[in-house]
Order: sequence, then C-alpha cells, then structure tokens
Amino acid sequence: HLCLDLEGKGALTLPYQTMFTREFRNGKDETIEPGKTFTLEIKSLAHGFRGTGDGSYWTEPGEYKLAAKLKTVSPQSSHSRKMAVLTTDPVSLKVVPPKPASGE
Repeated sequence: HLCLDLEGKGALTLPYQTMFTREFRNGKDETIEPGKTFTLEIKSLAHGFRGTGDGSYWTEPGEYKLAAKLKTVSPQSSHSRKMAVLTTDPVSLKVVPPKPASGE
C-alpha cells in the first residue's frame, strides 16, 4: 500500500474510511530490476490500505515537501515472499493561489 508524507505550514492529513468490496483485487505484478525505475501515477493525495487510510491536503499557498513510501512484497523464491518498502526522496512543491477570474 502507498503512504504519503506531506509537510509544510498548511499541510493537513486526516484519517478517513471508504467503502470497499469484500473481493480483494490485486494489482498487476511488476518486477523492478536493479538500477531500473518504475513510475506509479498518483492522481490524489489519498493513501492507505483497503478501506482505511488518510487524505493529505494543503490548506494554503506555500512551500511543501511530499515523500512516498510503497509497502509491497518482494518474491524471494516460489514459496516465500518478504515485505519490501520502497521510499522516495521528498519532492518540493509550491502551491500558488488561484488566479482571479477575468474581469475582477
């Protein structure tokens, strides 16, 4: 599962619960070879695991840092799997106020 860490003066992370099916849906297995990269598109700052998680928000314009941690399994052999944690360096973000509508 994906965990996000948003830091900054207006950063806010709140727990929430969402509906989910009883059916457990696995994603597609990906193998990342040493020295290679894998891109995971993040469309919102919702994170956590299966029905429980957190939502992170910036509440005001300013400078923020966002880091991600992906907890997954690392296949060690055909009979055993070991947890793996992949982490990113923090990325700097600048949130700017919306531009006023024309005519204002």
